[in-house]
Amino acid sequence: MQNKFKATTALLISAAGAVLTLPNISPFTMDSFTLGLFNHGFLAATIGGLADWFAVTALFRKPLGFISYRTEILKRNRQRIMEAIVDFVSSDLLSAKNIVDNIKSESTANLLIAYFERNDGREKIKSLINETLIEIATTADTKSIAKSLTPIIKSEAQNIDANQIIDVVVKIVTKEEHSRQILTNIFEALHNIFKSEPIQESMKNKIENLRKEYESDSPGRALVLNALNLTDEKILTIISENVDKKITGTIKTLIGTEIDPNTITTAANLTMYFKNFLQGVTSDENTQKFFSDMKTVLANNFDFADYVKNWLDIYLKSKEYLENQKKIKDIEDTATHIIKVEKVRPIWQNAIENVVDSKIDEFIKSPVLQDKFDRFVKNLLEKIINNYHHAIPGMIRERLDKLTDDELTKFVEEKVSDDLQMIRINGSICGGFVGIVLYLISYGIKFATGNL
Repeated sequence: MQNKFKATTALLISAAGAVLTLPNISPFTMDSFTLGLFNHGFLAATIGGLADWFAVTALFRKPLGFISYRTEILKRNRQRIMEAIVDFVSSDLLSAKNIVDNIKSESTANLLIAYFERNDGREKIKSLINETLIEIATTADTKSIAKSLTPIIKSEAQNIDANQIIDVVVKIVTKEEHSRQILTNIFEALHNIFKSEPIQESMKNKIENLRKEYESDSPGRALVLNALNLTDEKILTIISENVDKKITGTIKTLIGTEIDPNTITTAANLTMYFKNFLQGVTSDENTQKFFSDMKTVLANNFDFADYVKNWLDIYLKSKEYLENQKKIKDIEDTATHIIKVEKVRPIWQNAIENVVDSKIDEFIKSPVLQDKFDRFVKNLLEKIINNYHHAIPGMIRERLDKLTDDELTKFVEEKVSDDLQMIRINGSICGGFVGIVLYLISYGIKFATGNL
């Protein structure tokens, strides 16, 4: 409130000057013309300052606490002012055109590349995917999976080498109907994990950190977010609803209950990526070791289902791996022959990281992909903005309605009061100049007519 102090000081100096330059009581020794000139200037400055003080004060409260005629303008015209604010923000400041134009002025592809290269985005993406897959893997029922796979593997594994086993398994699993069923199960598990309390809490914390970082760059951003009532919980709800819609739509596409050219293409791409992923996994040396060991235990009539389950626990769930002096016959027997216990990376982890790295490198090097991504994001955002822009006035109005008259007055006063004090300062200065000019005109007329 530095300007308020200046305005009050100017008013007090003007009032004091008006009193001290009154004829007959002025302590200053000067001729009547000079004394009159100062007196009229200070008097007019006092009147201008008082008038503007009254005007500025009347916007927010009753001047002197009791003058109620056409004062407290903000409170008395709350509804009209609120509607004007809502209309200005939604139709001008945050109009759909302004938002879309600002988005189109930026390159979303460059922003994504900057995230990958300067914000450790590449590692964060891989970490997020790995954590998600680990969560899915740890909740997988390996016993049921092993039971389902055992008849297939047993019937196909006799008298063929490890490479043939791998080819057979991949061909069976990557058949259209099998791929779709497996991917459906994966997305259902992913859906459940996304809705779980730990994931939701983690996302809420990330949103809170991003919001604080966003607001720290400019105080105005916090005001806009508060005006739009974009709380952390509301942002999380919007994200959750969109993710829920996307995952549900993907599941419907995979099981064939939703027919649409775009979703059919999406399903085809998913099954293709799944096939490529399996091929990457099956080239892993741990996979080769598994099939080699499997042939040995088959020769000894090993309980194949139990072995598959334990292999999945080790290489899918990344449980502790037990090394043995002898060849592994039964996971229970190894307890008396343990040399060491080590944590094994999930078999799919290297394949996933390689796929992510290759796709990111391909995106960074390809202007075509960047342009395609940029257009896709901007078209999507434009569609979302146009579809939901009508909700902005309601959000602003809802936020303003929560404020009482006193809270609204305080909120507005804190934002603009310091600037309004310049009216008072200008009123005192302009009033002083006008008083001096009028005195000179009056003096000149008297001088010309001989009435001095």
